[in-house]
Amino acid sequence: MILIVDRVEEGYAVCLDDAGASCSLPLSFFPSEVKEQDAFELTLIPRPEEKRVRSERARGLLEKLKRKGQE
Repeated sequence: MILIVDRVEEGYAVCLDDAGASCSLPLSFFPSEVKEQDAFELTLIPRPEEKRVRSERARGLLEKLKRKGQE
């Protein structure tokens, strides 16, 4: 997906895609200085292992809270 920077405001780049949908992304997400009309390719990569690790961590914290509540 290609995103075009429409404008930069308050630490965010307001971007438009080819369909005209907009999104605001923190400037820290970009590799360099961002200016109006700059074009970037956005790629989303599934991370199933990261999902599993985070789910296990959350499950462990929930169990710990349950045990603490039973004391």
